Amino acid sequence: MAYKKTRRRLVVTFTVLLLSVIVVAAGAFVLKQMAESRTVISQQILDQADFIIFYPGDTTKLDTVWQLQKDRTSYDKESGVLTLHALQASTGRQVVLNEQPTPGAFADVPTQYSRMLNTLNEYDELQIGFGTVALTRPKELNGGQSAVANKAGTLIFAKPSVNFTNEEWRDFFDSLRILR
Repeated sequence: MAYKKTRRRLVVTFTVLLLSVIVVAAGAFVLKQMAESRTVISQQILDQADFIIFYPGDTTKLDTVWQLQKDRTSYDKESGVLTLHALQASTGRQVVLNEQPTPGAFADVPTQYSRMLNTLNEYDELQIGFGTVALTRPKELNGGQSAVANKAGTLIFAKPSVNFTNEEWRDFFDSLRILR
């Protein structure tokens, strides 16, 4: 009888200890995420840009880790465009992101967005975890690519330093995190 009580206490103690460790680890993870999201983009830019911001965050795939170059982040008050620079350190590849609030015309005239994509010479569309991403080849880029996404009230244009495969575009957009 005493053995069963001791064993039961041991099981209860172990369970409480395990749950405590899990709660502390989860709390530390949440605090780390909150601290990172506050320091990703300067407070001055956050005060000016009043829309949801997407930024490159580390992923679990070590060969495709994208990092935000914080010192190259800027916001143009006149145009309302936020510019972010992402770097994949392992390859040296870069992507310039231009983000802005989705124009009201896209909601008022649903075909307006597709017309814009047509003007940018859309050649493919990816359905990925991030959402729908249009791949384009604007005339101004002389055969170079750009990707366009319209998500959560933010219009995103991404221009890579070298052309990407569809899988590379998937990896990049799946690395984006939300700030706000």
